[in-house]
Amino acid sequence: MSKKNLPIAFISRSAPFVAQKIAELYGMHFFRWKRIFHHMDKKAIKKPMNLFIIGLYCKGGFEHVLMQYVYLSSYFNKTIIVFAGTDLTQLKKLSSTERRRLFKALIKHNTKFYAVGEYAQQEAEECLPELKSLNTPIGVLYFPLQHKMPNKLPPMPKRFKVGCYMPPSAADFYGFELIREASKLVPDVTFHMYSLQGADRKEYSLPRGSYKNIICHPRLIRSEEMSKFISKMSCGLRVVKHDGNPMSLAEYNIMGRWFIYNKEMPYCDFLNQRNPGKLAKLINKVKNRTKRSIDLNHKGSSFYKERHDKDNFFRIMMNIYKG
Repeated sequence: MSKKNLPIAFISRSAPFVAQKIAELYGMHFFRWKRIFHHMDKKAIKKPMNLFIIGLYCKGGFEHVLMQYVYLSSYFNKTIIVFAGTDLTQLKKLSSTERRRLFKALIKHNTKFYAVGEYAQQEAEECLPELKSLNTPIGVLYFPLQHKMPNKLPPMPKRFKVGCYMPPSAADFYGFELIREASKLVPDVTFHMYSLQGADRKEYSLPRGSYKNIICHPRLIRSEEMSKFISKMSCGLRVVKHDGNPMSLAEYNIMGRWFIYNKEMPYCDFLNQRNPGKLAKLINKVKNRTKRSIDLNHKGSSFYKERHDKDNFFRIMMNIYKG
């Protein structure tokens, strides 16, 4: 079925930049959260159209949240909702009765539920038993890459560098303190902090002259610049309190880089304890690997290229809407 005769609207209250990037990949429609309700009120969105929602955002008064999702799912033909991580934290705060009311209303209007990865799926199944009681499964849907990646793997940098996605407003969630303390144990390794908007040392509360091997990138790294940035890194690092399926993990792997993560994932190095000494030891292990002939992560590159292939995602998404 062609894109032309199966229009899809992508929206997200929690991650609009992701929804917009995926919509752009396929020439589909993207709407900002408040704007889509305005268009619906004006009957400006032509029917039939399907809806793709990233994150079941439930912050605010429950009746208002319920009203919005009922309006959305009833207006569109079929809806896919993908649990992305933080939305599960919000859903846990609702009562079981509220969650059941919400899911029943969505299911009534042809809504299917997915998670961004196996860990998010497992967490969703554990914290949302109401879906199981309603005989509604939660599938897994891996998002396509949102940044353009080179066909040829770039060589490793001469100096070992670690890239860390680190929004300063959520530094505790992303393990900044752990990384900061580990950095003292591997002074010859540089840690590069970056975020969607960029941040300087002051925003990470790093005193002047301290932690000289922590490099803060104050400028926004644009989508078209992301592969160049990753090519300058040897390894990615992510130690979070809660996660779905980080795209940075896939991007580093696809670029032939190594990735340290506090969850077990294919072709990544598993940090089994949130301990600075353990992290430093694991960093040294990866660093020594890059000095040998297996410096590039070829297997990880092939695996994640296939998992996050945009044509695979498109085919699976279309089959869900057709089902």
